[in-house]
Amino acid sequence: LIEISLVYVNHNLRIDVENDLKFVKKFAAKNNIDCYIQSVDVKEYSKENKKSVELAARELRYEAIEEVRKNIGYNKIATGHNMDDNVETFIFRLLRGTSMNGLKGIPEVRENIVRPILGFEKSEILYFLKSRNWEYLVDYTNNESNYSRNYIRNEIFPMFSKINRNFKNKIKKR
Repeated sequence: LIEISLVYVNHNLRIDVENDLKFVKKFAAKNNIDCYIQSVDVKEYSKENKKSVELAARELRYEAIEEVRKNIGYNKIATGHNMDDNVETFIFRLLRGTSMNGLKGIPEVRENIVRPILGFEKSEILYFLKSRNWEYLVDYTNNESNYSRNYIRNEIFPMFSKINRNFKNKIKKR
């Protein structure tokens, strides 16, 4: 038997977060699953620890999700990372100057974290949702290129696609 709950982490970075919260609560109620809303102060944590907003958000998000996992007694966390996220990570590490040993994407399994949709491109997932007329949300800040990962996604991916339209699958096999 697989028991599923939903965890939403509010990073307190967007003014329209109420739309997300409403959507998440509605989704959980419709699918009869427990929903846990966690709130973290990314800006304060980032400033106090002299970390980028991206890194601070990641650390606080995993910490919040892990806390819920322990409290409800689950043994796994499943994230929504997809192939695009994986390739972004690989390119981010490449551009940052990571050694050959560190030049890899996101693992499918790490400790108690599983990533069941890592093998699917974001476009495939969106196509699937649209083809079934299922509601979904897109974080509009993903279209802004002011963070490194967004820049990779919005500016570098299109350039790579001009050279090899299948570059994501080629990197995935690495």
